Amino acid sequence: RMLDLLEPQLIAALFPMAGQPLDQDFFARWNRMLAESAGTDGLLADLSRDLATTDAAADLGIFAAMFAFASTGNVSRFIAQATIGLSAQPGSFAALRRDPASLGPALEEWLRVEPPLNFVHLVASETLCDGGIAAGNSVMVALANANRDTRTFDAPEDFRPGRQARHLSFGTGPHACIGAGIARSLADLAIAALIRRFDPVPGAAQDFPVVHLMPLRIGGQTCAETST
Repeated sequence: RMLDLLEPQLIAALFPMAGQPLDQDFFARWNRMLAESAGTDGLLADLSRDLATTDAAADLGIFAAMFAFASTGNVSRFIAQATIGLSAQPGSFAALRRDPASLGPALEEWLRVEPPLNFVHLVASETLCDGGIAAGNSVMVALANANRDTRTFDAPEDFRPGRQARHLSFGTGPHACIGAGIARSLADLAIAALIRRFDPVPGAAQDFPVVHLMPLRIGGQTCAETST
């Protein structure tokens, strides 16, 4: 429930010109929840300790909010885009049903073709591109363009599930997306459930069932629940 309420509050905080008032009571409850979680084991506790070592303990709330926002908004966008994109490929669901192991490479290729975020903001730590970018410059990196670089990819506009090409959709290096593993796992779980139970018709309006990403224990195996 807190995550459901988080997104509109973050949008109101980040874009005050939109005119939506901040719910100060929500952020008070959010901070109380974080304080309780920071006293236990887990990601928030580790993050709290790391921030404390740099005298930034007061920033726990905004860091946790960014992580939560990314894990809900970006992951759900990735799953929705990949599901619709794969279903538009003739026979793709049937092929993936016959060979479940091919879903992983197909999702990686979809991440290359349609990254959840088209741009990321970075700050250059050194001068690059023969002086075109100086250390400290604010840079917008076009991930979608990089993933379709003709010097790296043959026919980059084509979706080829077996391509197994590297992409930059989750970034790279020390600033790569911290939630990449979770995003891949959730997408694999959700789309695999749809593939097992749904046969889309390419070109037709799709009425996909809802996939609840709450693991269920069925016969000793963890799986996703689906419903219409």
